[in-house]
Amino acid sequence: MRRQRQKRIRNKQVQTNSACWCCGHSKSKETRRILGTQRRLCDECLLLGEQQTELEGRSRELFSYVTWEGFVPNKHRRKVELLGRHSFPEISKLAEELLAEDELQRKISAASRDREFELMDQLQRNLDQWLERRSDRLGVHLANRFG
Repeated sequence: MRRQRQKRIRNKQVQTNSACWCCGHSKSKETRRILGTQRRLCDECLLLGEQQTELEGRSRELFSYVTWEGFVPNKHRRKVELLGRHSFPEISKLAEELLAEDELQRKISAASRDREFELMDQLQRNLDQWLERRSDRLGVHLANRFG
């Protein structure tokens, strides 16, 4: 009895975890599986046609690889480069644009990091000079007082 219950729970977890490959929505009892593929599509996306489904699914996949800052993490860079050689020109163009934006964001980030290091070095030099002047004054004061 207990095994049957665990089996049913396991089967339910597998069934509820299906989402549409194209639009990403989780729609219960509407998801259909296309024969010969691992993609699950909802009824609305089945009506779109093969090319439109591929275009929307791949563009959604591309945008999932980009962080909110506009970076493509190194672990996803290879996947985006592969999609840059896709047979659909829209998908390859989108992948190239994302890689170009990533390159620009990385340059901006590196420049701002360099600027921060320069400012920190300048602040440290100013602080060292101030401490040196302060210690000279303190030394003169102590020499006059106890000298």
